[in-house]
Amino acid sequence: MKIAIFANIYRPVFMIHLQSIFSYFSKTEVSLMLAKELYEYTQQNSDLDISGVEKIESDDFEADIALSIGGDGTFLSTAAHVGRKYIPILGINTGRL
Repeated sequence: MKIAIFANIYRPVFMIHLQSIFSYFSKTEVSLMLAKELYEYTQQNSDLDISGVEKIESDDFEADIALSIGGDGTFLSTAAHVGRKYIPILGINTGRL
């Protein structure tokens, strides 16, 4: 299984959720993929080991599910990246509403 993760990097609360996701899936054979800006932010601003994580460079990717960590805008942005791939999106709301 492949999980694509998108997040609003301008709301640092996402890092708590990302750490939990990494911790949980490190014990499984699930492949994680991070959106380019999320990958780069995580690489520079955290101690998470992302060595086995794929960076999503464009909207040309395949995944079984997409996780959207943020608010409504992040969810809509994730939907735009997913496009017409019929990939289900699970939202983790860290927005203000």
